[in-house]
Amino acid sequence: MKIETLSGAVLILLATFAWISVPVYSSLISDAEQTVTQCQSGKLSAQLTGWTLNNNTPSGTANFDESTKQLTVAIESVDLPDGRELSVLISDDKIGEFSTLKNGSATVTISHELSEGARVRVFDDDRPIVSGNLICEKVQPTPTPTASQTVTPSPFPTATPTVTPTPAPTVSPMPSPMPTPMPTVSQTPMPPVPTPAGRN
Repeated sequence: MKIETLSGAVLILLATFAWISVPVYSSLISDAEQTVTQCQSGKLSAQLTGWTLNNNTPSGTANFDESTKQLTVAIESVDLPDGRELSVLISDDKIGEFSTLKNGSATVTISHELSEGARVRVFDDDRPIVSGNLICEKVQPTPTPTASQTVTPSPFPTATPTVTPTPAPTVSPMPSPMPTPMPTVSQTPMPPVPTPAGRN
């Protein structure tokens, strides 16, 4: 009886734990998915394309900065009179308008909370002018600087002096002095000794 009661209590405890843990686990998954789907660059942009209006095709751009919560919309080639007020919509909700249109161009900045995929639309009353969906701009990788050795050329070429060995002087043997001939001494013959007179 005690064993059955104990096993029943264990089953109730396990069921309670499973019921509590499932919502917690699902909330963790949803948080992870939101983290993955967030725009890493924090910049959303859209190319706005339009419909032909008075033989002109309007175009434009939309840029949203998540840090400032500001949407900047620019349009051009809108063939409507200057000063015409045009509305800016996100899907079907109007969030602002262009105050002035001049030479077919206008720009407006609107503070609004937006997310990726939001559809930006510009209308002239009930007539659509341009539209486009915001997409996340990719983060540009930072190029890794590569160290390069800069060799500064010398303005003048430096010549390396070449040492040419000086030839050793050739010593010529001194010529032997020629013997000076001794002067020939000629002997003068002795005069004859006179014979004394009276001796024969």
